[in-house]
Amino acid sequence: MTWSDSLRASCRGKKALADGVITAVQVLLDRDAYLLQADVNERTMTPRFAIYVEAAFPGWDLDCEYNRDGHDPKEIAGLQARGLSTSCRSIGGTCPKSR
Repeated sequence: MTWSDSLRASCRGKKALADGVITAVQVLLDRDAYLLQADVNERTMTPRFAIYVEAAFPGWDLDCEYNRDGHDPKEIAGLQARGLSTSCRSIGGTCPKSR
């Protein structure tokens, strides 16, 4: 099973969500593989990934926050009602916000 198949399976039928994230990862790998090869840290990669995630999900902004130790993550009210986590920790330091 590929990573994209695994992601699709974990999204439990939310095809648009899985496809958007898969597209964003593929664009990141296509455009920014040199950063991974240079072994940059997550503070460099997270904003690049956020750009591609925003492009895959029109109407949403991503707020990148580096939170190395997981202490006091940003939380956004109202996300739980939409089936999203309220904590940035769950998606690698990026917080989705509806425009």
